[in-house]
Amino acid sequence: MGYPGGVALLVDRQSYPLFEGSLAHSWSPLGTQLSPVASRSCSMPSGHTPETALTGRLNQVEGAIPTISVEPNDITIGLTETMHLECFVKNQDLSAADNLISLVVSHSDNLYLHSFTNIASVSSFNGVHTSLTSSHVRVVGSINRNGLSSLNITWSYPLLQNSGVYKCQANEIDELGQPITYDKNFSVAVKVPTIDAVVSEIVRLRNRLDQNNLNCVTSHDNEISNLNLLKENISSLANQTSLLKDKCETDLVHLQNLESQNKIQLTSVENSVKSVTLKYDDLLNRLNGFKTEFFKISQVFGGKKYLLTRESSFFYPIFAQSICSIYGGYLVEVNSPEEFTFLKAFLTSEAANSDYIFTGGTDEGHEGHWTYKHSNSTSLVSLWQHGQPDNYQGQENCEAFTKLFGWNLNDANCTFAANPVGFMCEITA
Repeated sequence: MGYPGGVALLVDRQSYPLFEGSLAHSWSPLGTQLSPVASRSCSMPSGHTPETALTGRLNQVEGAIPTISVEPNDITIGLTETMHLECFVKNQDLSAADNLISLVVSHSDNLYLHSFTNIASVSSFNGVHTSLTSSHVRVVGSINRNGLSSLNITWSYPLLQNSGVYKCQANEIDELGQPITYDKNFSVAVKVPTIDAVVSEIVRLRNRLDQNNLNCVTSHDNEISNLNLLKENISSLANQTSLLKDKCETDLVHLQNLESQNKIQLTSVENSVKSVTLKYDDLLNRLNGFKTEFFKISQVFGGKKYLLTRESSFFYPIFAQSICSIYGGYLVEVNSPEEFTFLKAFLTSEAANSDYIFTGGTDEGHEGHWTYKHSNSTSLVSLWQHGQPDNYQGQENCEAFTKLFGWNLNDANCTFAANPVGFMCEITA
């Protein structure tokens, strides 16, 4: 076939020996070759069929060439119990440019003058569809891009009209969005049963019937034996059930005694828990009272609150950190200019009685490298007083806000017992 206004050109087998059959291309009346027809077909011989039809590009065959098989490939009317057809495409047969969208099986009554009629299909859009309505036919299939795509038809006791030629057709879309079709045929012959074959089948069926009768007798005897055995098992089970009932009653009494003992112990534990809870609440109240008496509490900043010692006191880093940990915190760490500005304002307002307010910063053990003990993060150099830290007399290893420097950061001696000093804790709000 060709495009409107064009002429279909058939390429014979001698011109393209790869194909046995014909390829159709479209040509313009002026001799200019147009795009190839969207669906192009050719045929190749098969071991079981008069011909095998393929569809492909003119320069090379690409895509998923289907495979079709029918077992058996010839049927004897009335004697062949089942006939199974499989039309499939393996994933590794697919080209990179083509996408399989459906498999279609069609049938022609005539082995040589083909006139195909679609009888079943499976697609990635609508699943399985078939025009076969007989209860003796079963159709299943699936499109699987990662494995085997197949369409399977099974006939029970196939008839004369089930012989002929079956075509397995794979429909794809190429990289240009054009449909491409590949197909392959398989022929099924029919044999008329002979008198000898019919007699042989009757003998086979009679033997099967005799065997079934024998099986029924044997099965009946076995069932009677099984029933007697089941009766014995039921009697034994009844005895075991009685023994189990007595044991359960004994265990129940034991469990009831344990329950009573557990209730007594539980009551004792509950009383102990109540006593501990009261002591804990009392301790918590005392700690909260101590926090209010010992610290001034800041507003929330960045999800944190800051506890500033109310009165001047001595400072030992371990002591100060221990006090902070009681309230779930640690010696303050200055991590940003914004936090530094907030803390300076808090100190300006509330730290009139102290000359130094210590943080958690130190360079002890790593002179000149200032870090915070809790997070091990580095102190920001930009927040220090100009000219600091200077490690005066080689003894200043702790970071402190210093009133003399307008509450900028300064290095100071880590132990103060006389100067008016304090410290600040950082806790989660």
